[in-house]
Amino acid sequence: MKKMLLIPLTVAFLLALTVSGDAVMGDMGFGQPHMMGRMMSMLGLDKDQAAAVAAIHFKTRKDVIKKRAEIDVARIELGEIVTKDVVDMKAAEAKIRQIESIRSDIHMLHLKAREDVKSKLTPQQKEQFKTMTEARRMRGGMKMGMPGYPPPEADDDMSDEPDDNDMGRGMR
Repeated sequence: MKKMLLIPLTVAFLLALTVSGDAVMGDMGFGQPHMMGRMMSMLGLDKDQAAAVAAIHFKTRKDVIKKRAEIDVARIELGEIVTKDVVDMKAAEAKIRQIESIRSDIHMLHLKAREDVKSKLTPQQKEQFKTMTEARRMRGGMKMGMPGYPPPEADDDMSDEPDDNDMGRGMR
């Protein structure tokens, strides 16, 4: 009986983690469709602008998901390297640099998407967008360390991903 209850609870817990991970994603400062809709409404986008912004948003989300999958695979490969009796330090360093490079790619995807969105806005909408993103940043909603924002603390890796330097957490 206890086992039968434990399985649905475990599944529910894992689903909750998945949903909360998606919510933290924060693509372009409006990670979820409802937030994007709210942003479009607040900016007063016309149909063409809304379609263009939605296309940018969904393309960026897909690209980020692919990059995060690359990181996951690279982390597994790093785990294979560092769990050997004798660690190949050059291979470990190369894999860590690969992971950091992919993370940089993700940051650039976000920055490019943000700039693409801004290019679709009128000067008045750009000013409103700037005000909205600054307010969101002040509430802690934007990723710290992104260009134009304060640098992260030494421990902050600018990501909702587990710390790559923490092998226990970095290996999922």
